[in-house]
Amino acid sequence: MRLRRILFTILLAAILLAGGTFAVRAYQSQQKAAEDPWQTQVLKQGPLTGLVSADGTLASRHAITLSWEISGIVASVNVKVGDTVKAGDELASLDPNSLSQSAILSEVNLANAQKALDDLYKQYGQLDLAQARQKVADGEQRLDNAQKALQALKTPASQAEIDQAKANLLLSQDKLEQTQQQIEIIQKKLSRPPSKYSFWESKKLYQKILDGLQRREISDRRNYEDAQANLDDLQKPPDPVDLANAEAELSLAQAQLQEAHKQLSDLEAGPTRDDIRAAQAQVAAAQAQVDKRRILAPISATVTLVDIKPGDLAAPGQLAFRLDDISQLVVNTAISEIDVNRLQAGQLATLQLDAAPGQNYHGHVSEVLPVGENQQGVVNFAATITLDDADLHTRPGMTASVDIQTERVEDALLLPTSATRFLNGQQVVYILNAQDQPQAVPVELGISAGEYSQVLSGNLKAGDRVVLNPPIPTPNNP
Repeated sequence: MRLRRILFTILLAAILLAGGTFAVRAYQSQQKAAEDPWQTQVLKQGPLTGLVSADGTLASRHAITLSWEISGIVASVNVKVGDTVKAGDELASLDPNSLSQSAILSEVNLANAQKALDDLYKQYGQLDLAQARQKVADGEQRLDNAQKALQALKTPASQAEIDQAKANLLLSQDKLEQTQQQIEIIQKKLSRPPSKYSFWESKKLYQKILDGLQRREISDRRNYEDAQANLDDLQKPPDPVDLANAEAELSLAQAQLQEAHKQLSDLEAGPTRDDIRAAQAQVAAAQAQVDKRRILAPISATVTLVDIKPGDLAAPGQLAFRLDDISQLVVNTAISEIDVNRLQAGQLATLQLDAAPGQNYHGHVSEVLPVGENQQGVVNFAATITLDDADLHTRPGMTASVDIQTERVEDALLLPTSATRFLNGQQVVYILNAQDQPQAVPVELGISAGEYSQVLSGNLKAGDRVVLNPPIPTPNNP
């Protein structure tokens, strides 16, 4: 019993002591608050990056739902959720025996359309066109040669050409005469009696020299005659027979070229471009009808929904698959009209996902729509943020918060945004003056990021003490 009294006394003393301490500290705090009621923060210079914040939802860059277009029984399903497919891959098909008559006849229509297109091409083969084009080229060359030949006959020789021909004739005549003189000399030597020959001479030697000179004479005489004929041709008017032959050759070349052009035009004008396009369109339309019994992947993507199985009865419009291109995820956001002009493609962004708390992801602005949408009096602009470091934790449909980095100021005067107030329609902050009393200072703010804003103008400087809990303005106490 005595021990209990002692313990109770000690406990009571401790409670009284704690209560007294609390009372003293509360009194001191009240005194200090009465002496200095203002909470302040010293202004500093530093870097500041502007941010535009928004919320959105992760989505795949491309998402497509695929449905059946005709009725039938599902024969095969070739993919499952999570499979990656390429454009053109067959995802599912219908049993041909379960199709309607019109669907079955689409195979016949496709074959007929393809045959019609093939026949159109065969009528005007590439080989025939190539031969016709070569015939036109040959005809143009023949016509050009005939025109040049006729022009040469009609054009008289120039005086320079005649003078050159005369000079050539004189040179050839002189050369021929020299050769004939040498022949006469050798013939005289050969006519002497054998006793007249010297030790170094012989009849056989002179005969060999004579044979060579006679052959040269034949060549020199031919050159002389050719030079004489060339001069005569240059000096005489064109032969009427030659002119007539040249004109006839020109007329024939013109007629043949005209016929070659006609043959080529007939071939090229066979199937017109419109005819070919119409036949190709018939093939494409028939192929589209045949393809309705299958579902093909229109893009390369990941299968995210399979809503059919073999044996199901398919109906037009019935959902079968969903494909998402999850190789690149985006966040679709709505940006206020106040901030939209600060955004542009390429700006960096930081993303936080509700499904991955404490982890930051990174991306960039890929698109900002130029037209806003008015919803209940608020105008927002749709913006797309591309996620650059997606991983296994990022999935379409997740909620995301986005901070987009816009402007950056390396040496800004940083003002706590919460310290600003409005006085008489003007934005102000309060600083402590020399008497430690709050004094309103008009300010103009620039970019904002988090808790701070940039001071663009105002009678403020680094080191000023800004009041965080300024007085409520009244008419007598601004």
